[in-house]
Amino acid sequence: MKNTLLFVLVVALISCSSLSQRIPDLPDEYVAMVTASLQPIGDVKGKLYFDYVNQMERFDFTIWGQQGIEIKRYKEKKVYQIDVASRQCVVEDLKTIMYPTQIPPIAEYRGTRNVSDSFNF
Repeated sequence: MKNTLLFVLVVALISCSSLSQRIPDLPDEYVAMVTASLQPIGDVKGKLYFDYVNQMERFDFTIWGQQGIEIKRYKEKKVYQIDVASRQCVVEDLKTIMYPTQIPPIAEYRGTRNVSDSFNF
């Protein structure tokens, strides 16, 4: 009984201390250099422009030595995929919504790491 009570007290203290930690505010607009490792495609590298306020996202990328641009306009529900070399543009319906950049409340800092993410090309 004593061990159970001690365990409950320790869990309660850990829970309270994690609740008191503030989740940092993240910007609604930013520009970032991104490397996304997509299997089996390989690495896609480029510059990501993220604008949650205006509901737009642009990714200037290079894959297999080819340059491309992907523009997502969430208010219009359109995605524009541009091949820079041929200057061809494919327009498709955008079937997702834009989420703000956020850190989940259950996340905990464990250091800096490279993170993989997926893009719908």
